[in-house]
Amino acid sequence: MIILQCNNLSKSFGVDNIFEEVSLVINQGEKVGLVGPNGVGKSTLLKGIVGEESVDKGVITFGKGIRVAYLPQSTSILEGDKPLLDYVLEEYQDLLKLRQEIHRYQTKMSLPEVYNDSKKLEEVMTVYSSSVELYEREGGYSFESKIRGVLIGLGFQEDDFTRTLSTFSGGQKTRISLAKILIRNPELLILDEPTNYLDLKSVEWLEGYLVNYVGTILLVSHDRYFLDQVTTVTLDLRKSGIESYPGGYSRYLILKQQRQEANRKEYEKQQDHIERQEDYIRKYKAGIKSKQARGRQSILSRLERVERPDDYAKTASIKFRMETGTGEKVLEAKNLSMEYPGNLLFKNIDINIWKGEKVALIGDNGTGKTTLLKMLAGRISGSGEIRFGSRVKTAFFTQEHEDLNLDNTVMEELWLNPRMTENEVRSVLGRFLFSGDSVEKKVSSLSGGERSRLMLAKLFLQNANLLILDEPTNHLDIQTREVLEEALIEFPGNLLFVSHDRYFINKLATRVLELEERNIKEYLGDFDYYRWKKREAELDEEAKLERNKVVTKKVSKAKPTNLKEKWISVEEIEKQIEVLEEELGVLGEKLGDTELYSNPQEVRKCTEGYKQIEDQLAELYQKWEEKV
Repeated sequence: MIILQCNNLSKSFGVDNIFEEVSLVINQGEKVGLVGPNGVGKSTLLKGIVGEESVDKGVITFGKGIRVAYLPQSTSILEGDKPLLDYVLEEYQDLLKLRQEIHRYQTKMSLPEVYNDSKKLEEVMTVYSSSVELYEREGGYSFESKIRGVLIGLGFQEDDFTRTLSTFSGGQKTRISLAKILIRNPELLILDEPTNYLDLKSVEWLEGYLVNYVGTILLVSHDRYFLDQVTTVTLDLRKSGIESYPGGYSRYLILKQQRQEANRKEYEKQQDHIERQEDYIRKYKAGIKSKQARGRQSILSRLERVERPDDYAKTASIKFRMETGTGEKVLEAKNLSMEYPGNLLFKNIDINIWKGEKVALIGDNGTGKTTLLKMLAGRISGSGEIRFGSRVKTAFFTQEHEDLNLDNTVMEELWLNPRMTENEVRSVLGRFLFSGDSVEKKVSSLSGGERSRLMLAKLFLQNANLLILDEPTNHLDIQTREVLEEALIEFPGNLLFVSHDRYFINKLATRVLELEERNIKEYLGDFDYYRWKKREAELDEEAKLERNKVVTKKVSKAKPTNLKEKWISVEEIEKQIEVLEEELGVLGEKLGDTELYSNPQEVRKCTEGYKQIEDQLAELYQKWEEKV
């Protein structure tokens, strides 16, 4: 079944063409990643599809009865004094009203004037039965636990549920909006950078949720690891159209390279053919073979030309240098502690970095990763001892670009070494995609991505052998991230970096340090190794709890076959309903648990169990109606 179809969409702003002749089809159940360089119109295309912006040309068609939910990149407009939980519960106003109606019908059925009048009772029971059936079908028994599970999964705490919307930051408001659209399971989810403002734990929770999502998804993300985990189809958007590839981002890269190589060979083959024909035409157009030359000219003019391969726009060219190497020990830090009033971030931690290592520092938001980097870079002081090895020269990339002077032009910001000539400065800026008039732009007017590139250019000139990087991939498009990765892989010096980009960590890290519970834990590998060891520890803990668990007698489930027995009483049916509703509530809470979605088999097991109990309840309610 086709969920979404777009035919020949085009969009421009003034004289600038954003994209043209874009056609795509998304089928039921597909999870589609939309990729492409910055400025190609990915967000504009999503806005056009949901109707937030008009397209200049083309037709957009949704499948019949399809509910669409859309998350834009920024949703900081949420204001007011409404508590968080009440705001999200608004999505379930229909079920809350239906619950009140069910309670009203239950009260009505207990009235003597109703249960003593068979006709009235039948009328009330009919409406009551259909209401209960609808309530069950729409998830009435589990939506509150599901809401709590989604909010906790996205990084909110129980204490946040009563906070008013106006007290949350812009990033938190984006997460609130994401929670609100996830909970009703629309047939089509359209998400623009859904991992923005999420820490690693929340991103992994969202991955698990979307992997098991039964609907269709169209999303834009710079998180390549996230794309690999979630998507089954990749759409590559360019100004001249769009191409579809099966699989996630890594598969797309392989297939794209193969397709580009095939297109290049076909193009070069045709160009050779055209060149030979044109040589023949020039040579014989006025001679004895002029008739054949005119014939070949006619054939050539009708030849359908293979388009020149459309590679992406120019990318940055980065290669970090260092003045000198280091000794074997690069960094030794002992007993580092940092505490703000009422907030102990970490205590008595030790860090060692050896020659050639590339070390990733990870941890939840608020654990003190940036603070620790600033201590090691000498930007702030805390308690403990920090020693650098011989010939170590550090350079620090700050997450918020604090080192940039907003009043400078791009040229002035980089031209801090008086020994450099203007041509040398322009040459370096050109490597980082600043050329022409862009070098005269004020730093204050630069986008986040441009500021990151300027910071990297300043880093490039320092020739350091220990780079300390705080979220260096923030604001960079995928192509620039990949260029930066390759530059850092080839860099012969040392790295200590913080990043939420797991793909980036996997490519670079030789060791992972996790800052958790005010301490450091070491993992001797990349991010995949870290995840494997974490999961191994979780399974060991689960096995330990299972061994120590006190076995309690389970309440036996009601069997549908018993419903056919004539002797079963109304009281017994009501007891069975009560037992099953309790079990349904337990399963509902489990399905709302953030940890569940890391285990797809357990998700399926709980979902099937939930459906089975719902079916048993429906049969019990029917039998209860017959008895009453």
